Amino acid sequence: MSRKNNAGLTLIEVAIASVILVVVVIIVMSSLFASSRAAANGSISSGLEEKSRLIVDQCRLEFLQARFTGTVIVGGTTIPLGFSDDNTSMVFRMPGTLDPLGNALPSGTVVTGYLSPRSDRSGFRQDLVCVLRFEAHSVLRESSSAPSGTVP
Repeated sequence: MSRKNNAGLTLIEVAIASVILVVVVIIVMSSLFASSRAAANGSISSGLEEKSRLIVDQCRLEFLQARFTGTVIVGGTTIPLGFSDDNTSMVFRMPGTLDPLGNALPSGTVVTGYLSPRSDRSGFRQDLVCVLRFEAHSVLRESSSAPSGTVP
């Protein structure tokens, strides 16, 4: 019996080719998903880095202009400007040209205050101060006999 030259493929050849194609598609899709995750993470990281850079720049500008000496009276209590004795807070004011109601002062008049955090009083306001508190998330000690990090 002579074998005739058939131009078709057997079912086994088609199945093997299909398996190879599926493996190639899975490899390509997994690398595509991995690269898209990496790009998304890079985008998030870049956005956070840009926001943190803006915050640091704003703080730097404020600290360069800030007044850290003197006192301010808040609710009848006199609070010194600058760092607290235990270095857990900082109080400062900024120079500006608006009165406590937000009206412009005469030309050349400079007072101290801060930017209002309230939406109904946006902008610089005289007599406001900025208070930054530093609170430890956790306290690390060299040994169990070291003094605790609590502030009285």
